[in-house]
Amino acid sequence: MNIQIGNINYKFSPWKLSNGRIFSGPISIDTETLQIDRQRDWIAPPLVMAAAFSGNRGVFLPRESVADFLHCHSQNEIVFHNAAFDLTVLEEFDESLFKRADANRIWDTMILYKLYRLATAGDLADKESKLDDCALEILALSVPKDIRDDQGNDVRTSFGRWLGKPPSQIETVYLEYLARDVAITHMLYERLRGLIESELQTSREIWGRLSANRMNECLHKWGPLTHHIQLKASLALKGIHGNGLTLNRQECQAAVTYFQTELETHLKILRAEGYLGSGKGSQESLQKILKRVEKDIGVQLPRTQKSTDQKDRISTSEDSLQEYANRSPFLNSLFLSKRFESLLKLLTSRMDRPTLHPSFQFLVRSGRTSSFGDLNAQNLPRDHRVRRCFVPSPGHYLVKADYKMIELVALAEAIQSQFGKSSRMAEEINKGTDLHKLVAAQVLQISPEQVTKADRAKAKPINFGTPGGMGARSLAHYAKTSYEVEMTEQEAEKFRDGYFALFPEIREFLASDIPLQIAQYLNLTPAEWKIFNPKAHTWKNTTADENTPCPILGGMCLKVLGQQEPRSQKGILYSPEYLDFFWTSLNKVATELENPQLRLQIIQRTPSVELRNAMISLAGTTAFVTLSGRIRARASYTQRHNGIFQGIAADGAKLALWNLFRANYRIVNFVHDEMLIEVPESRDPEEAKEHISQIMVRAMKEVLPNMRVEVDIQHGSSWAMEEGDSQVPSVRISPASPGQIPTAKADTPKGSGAVKTSSVA
Repeated sequence: MNIQIGNINYKFSPWKLSNGRIFSGPISIDTETLQIDRQRDWIAPPLVMAAAFSGNRGVFLPRESVADFLHCHSQNEIVFHNAAFDLTVLEEFDESLFKRADANRIWDTMILYKLYRLATAGDLADKESKLDDCALEILALSVPKDIRDDQGNDVRTSFGRWLGKPPSQIETVYLEYLARDVAITHMLYERLRGLIESELQTSREIWGRLSANRMNECLHKWGPLTHHIQLKASLALKGIHGNGLTLNRQECQAAVTYFQTELETHLKILRAEGYLGSGKGSQESLQKILKRVEKDIGVQLPRTQKSTDQKDRISTSEDSLQEYANRSPFLNSLFLSKRFESLLKLLTSRMDRPTLHPSFQFLVRSGRTSSFGDLNAQNLPRDHRVRRCFVPSPGHYLVKADYKMIELVALAEAIQSQFGKSSRMAEEINKGTDLHKLVAAQVLQISPEQVTKADRAKAKPINFGTPGGMGARSLAHYAKTSYEVEMTEQEAEKFRDGYFALFPEIREFLASDIPLQIAQYLNLTPAEWKIFNPKAHTWKNTTADENTPCPILGGMCLKVLGQQEPRSQKGILYSPEYLDFFWTSLNKVATELENPQLRLQIIQRTPSVELRNAMISLAGTTAFVTLSGRIRARASYTQRHNGIFQGIAADGAKLALWNLFRANYRIVNFVHDEMLIEVPESRDPEEAKEHISQIMVRAMKEVLPNMRVEVDIQHGSSWAMEEGDSQVPSVRISPASPGQIPTAKADTPKGSGAVKTSSVA
């Protein structure tokens, strides 16, 4: 039969074993199954039929032909749209499909699309990544999905009618539906590969730009924009979803009591600020509080409305405000109260279930992963009363393994390898120095041996918070909310100064280029100033080309934005001509501001700190690239400085996750750089921990080759890993001597884990 897509007809026919291998290049495959059991969505639904497409012709694959087709085309690269689902369906026909993923011969157009959006728009378009949405945006093809058969059944959900039937007996509308999807998947693959290649060759400004040789190396090892890493993460996380976390009901009840107490504590904090919670007037009350918070922390919070709306409403979603929680006690309590309410609802409604199956998003904008569904398993409080709830399944013990200071390790690698700077931090890490003790000793002017546990605890939030651009106030709050460490703003400033004295490369890394960014955004050049005011004297404050945006003009504009009477360094008031020049330039971009009140301030020429911060945020967004070759567009100052090291550390952790998954370990949770693994009681814990550590170190060193990488690892009877549980020393592999990973006994490479429950023997 012929299938028309756009203006082209493509021939589709049933495939038979006698046809043998008919495709030589990459082929797309789409599967149609029985309906998914939404109550047990980790179980792969049975396949009804599939289709394959080469770019110019396609074949239908009855269930009984799938294994033979895959065997005949074992050398082909395969393209899916949502490979994590399709591979779990096809695994029963060919377990070696996961070996193709090992060899980077599996592609996912959904992942390519998300990475392309991240590189060009700065988002992942999570709600628009279905096949029909991608086809409309990338191919300009409208794909109807609400299709009915002759009996009025929804075609998308009714393929089960044809289980066991040959294509000749299947209603044409079903075959057309399947053929269209598999052909569009291949078209998306070709188009996205081309778009990404063009994007990688662009000359636009990218912070942290890699050399052409380095980008080619990334492309070869990890695929375009790290596609291969994200694909492997998606497959491994699908397996974790299937394994699930086992609950201890008695400990759950104790946790419920704890959550109720904590919830009331944070609700009291919120009520003291005038927060009503719910009911009439609650949203208006919350908006007033958020605007006070906005002024307190000196940052414009994200808005819910577009520029065409009249109401100025701050977004109240956790996604929008989470990055500011460390700066505001109110926001911190707001999120914690919502989290405790959610956990109480979760535990009280699910305590009768022996196992919870959290779902995972393989990529968020920072490069990390996220969790949702049955349980947000990555965002649970670290309190031991919570983690006691999660225990191994019968016949197993738990192993918890996490990387030691991995974000600082990644930062040191980036400063050296990406920015070409020498790094004291890298030297100390590679010597095995305790950075927290080192910073505390520097600040207190004592030897590291004299540093107390309390001193070290104060240095920890400084080490982790400063590289992201936190100031003293934010660091003090971060210390309290994330580490339960009390610090005054003055103490935080003192520790921060000591940190920069030890690691001057970090000060350089964090150096602000905001005046230049403002000048570039508004095109503030000496030539523009002369055009605006022809009678003005020649501008002598710069030797740069007159048509080049000038940071001095950008700095002057910042004063105009934030001060009622802006003055020069000599105390001279800016002339009316200068004020007119800057406000006229600002008026040209006023519509870019989301907040209508701030747009009005520009029109009325009313300066404010909020307006200054909003323009800094607007002008300061730019693209950056990780050492692994993933680009994120439109990133703010904080996002790109965090993303440089968080992104590469996340990629290394994902590679480790995949390697553990393929070594047949039963992973039950993944929290950024921490693995939670069930190991059979019959296996020696020390041998298992050594093997797990070696795998994790080796994977991380693929992305951080010049740094010392260590893993802290324990085993125990619950996730809490409390006193009495065993911990082994951190494992280090020297950059100069890679060595070999010891193999586990009776390990066999693992597939999806969607149905299987096997683990290391």
